[in-house]
Amino acid sequence: WNLLDLGVVSAGFVDQFVLSLISNPSPQLQCFIGVLRALRVVRVVRIVRLILEADLSWTDTPRFHTFIAFVIGFNALLMGMETDIEWEGWFYLEQALLIVYVFELVVLLKRFGTYFLSIHNQDIAWNILDFT
Repeated sequence: WNLLDLGVVSAGFVDQFVLSLISNPSPQLQCFIGVLRALRVVRVVRIVRLILEADLSWTDTPRFHTFIAFVIGFNALLMGMETDIEWEGWFYLEQALLIVYVFELVVLLKRFGTYFLSIHNQDIAWNILDFT
């Protein structure tokens, strides 16, 4: 961790928990809230930088492919259960699965670049299906 990480995490904590207790913030406090929320962009930029600099060769391993297959199977089961069981938690499970799917696409696009959607790629049909 460095000072920037500490600032970003502290800003998120203050924004989420401390400022939510204030019902009618002043204009100065609203400006401060805007600055805290802008720090979230810094966190996203850092994550993007980490992905761009990372060695993503592990995306070709059977372990990664097995994990993604498990997530897809789990999602299929959840879709079946959603039709019969009313529960408010389905939304959050779907969002978690969406994060996994987006992460998979991002790391594969970074790893393979334009070859990911190239007609010379043997997995082109699966890759196009991932986008639909």
